[in-house]
Amino acid sequence: MLIINLVNECAKTAEEAINNKSEDLKSISLKIHEKPELAFKEKFAHDLLVKYLKDEGFEVTCNAYGIETAFVAEFSSKGGGGKVVSFNSEYDALPGIGHACGHNLIAISGVAAAIAIKAVFEKHKIPGRASYLLQ
Repeated sequence: MLIINLVNECAKTAEEAINNKSEDLKSISLKIHEKPELAFKEKFAHDLLVKYLKDEGFEVTCNAYGIETAFVAEFSSKGGGGKVVSFNSEYDALPGIGHACGHNLIAISGVAAAIAIKAVFEKHKIPGRASYLLQ
């Protein structure tokens, strides 16, 4: 019964974290949608997401894996160790259709998930690392 209670509390924490940031997340997604950038040229989206994640307490490594517009955002709780939860997304637009592909939504979903896991780790004092890789 204790495990079920913890799982329910963690789910509630994650939901609250996303709900608390929903306006920010919607705004960022719409800004990316309004300014479609093709693969490896996502400078606007890159800068927007990097700034937001840094402001949310993530350590961000730009130019990840030798790709100028790729980045890794990480949050470590309780000095690291523990569980690792990782999310991967993309945010490029497609030629001729822009973000009709939905990559702006995929990108912001990954941000929301990383924020939720960060909140769970912090509130419930769970050692671990939330990692978000975007390209």
